[in-house]
Amino acid sequence: MSYIKKSVKGILISIFFYLMFIYESEEELFWKKPIDERLRLQLYPVERHYILTEDKFNITLFRVGKKGLSQVSTRGKPVIFVPQFLNCIDTYVSNEDHLAPALVFANQGFDVWLMSQRGGEYSPNEDRQDGFSFHEIGYFDLPKSYEYIYSLNPQNITAVGHSQGGNTIFVSLTEKRLKNVHKIIMFAPGPFAKNATGLIPYFVSSRFVDILAKYTDRINLTPSKYLFKLCKYFHLPSKLFLTTVTDTWESDMNIAKLYQYTKHSPQPQSIKNLLHLKQLLIKGQFYKYDYGQEQNLKIYGQEEAPLYDLLSITESIHLFYGPHDILTRYPDNIELYEILKKSQAKNVTFSYYPTVGHVSFILDSKAEFLQEMIKIIEED
Repeated sequence: MSYIKKSVKGILISIFFYLMFIYESEEELFWKKPIDERLRLQLYPVERHYILTEDKFNITLFRVGKKGLSQVSTRGKPVIFVPQFLNCIDTYVSNEDHLAPALVFANQGFDVWLMSQRGGEYSPNEDRQDGFSFHEIGYFDLPKSYEYIYSLNPQNITAVGHSQGGNTIFVSLTEKRLKNVHKIIMFAPGPFAKNATGLIPYFVSSRFVDILAKYTDRINLTPSKYLFKLCKYFHLPSKLFLTTVTDTWESDMNIAKLYQYTKHSPQPQSIKNLLHLKQLLIKGQFYKYDYGQEQNLKIYGQEEAPLYDLLSITESIHLFYGPHDILTRYPDNIELYEILKKSQAKNVTFSYYPTVGHVSFILDSKAEFLQEMIKIIEED
């Protein structure tokens, strides 16, 4: 009898491990699909576009239309979503239709564009060995995207950036690289991170990053099916883990949909980007990349890496923040807001949502802030 019990127990354990680590369900295979293929199955018209930047990187853009239409409309106000650190552009469409920022905007009639991350899943550029950080993305990729979008829809363009996506936009603005700008909207941008906590700043600011830089110029992170299953079936451990990475426990995150987010995250990272983020964490200010005194003299004409000149910004900036964010904390957001208020910006607003954290801005269970964003964009 004990032999039978052990055999049954062994079979059950084997089935469990098969389901957890080998078997891929139809739903898992669906979320594994490329963003455009997946959105078409969800009845969204999608176009794939390609641009070549000044520094010869190939970047893929996705254009998304209103659900149920046969093709993308070109009449709506154009909005471009900028990717974050570690994440794929899929994050903006990984929540439910009425909660995912890019899908809400598309269904509202905006001309929605998603700019993929250089070096990532949709813009791999595997033959390129030169490193890059959010600086190159802001200096080359976003301006070229603006130029391309404007050539197809000649209306001023709104940029939406979350986390590092905000840093990318600030680079474009301070370097005077963007033309035809309508509004700038940022969820939890990270130019200042003096008060950041959790595993990400701990890892990025560690010596381990410097050691990696001696041996490689790229970390080939890829999405894990194990992480997908963990997030799908074990909500409590998933939420506990996120309290050490992005959001506090009280964050109004749609934890039931977190697994969808993980199918295209994390993404490969350039070591230069990690080093640039490390410099921001250590210095506590929004500095350009520090190459060392000798190279700084050649590139910047001075031994110290200069600050990005946030006071020179002239565009309309709208910041969104939630207190359950452990990466971009309240004092850092207020410091950014106060600096921008002293800048030449047309308008600067700061919106506070008391139940929101960091990741919950793109994976919220209510996403009430999206209505305010829509109102901002619709205002001329």
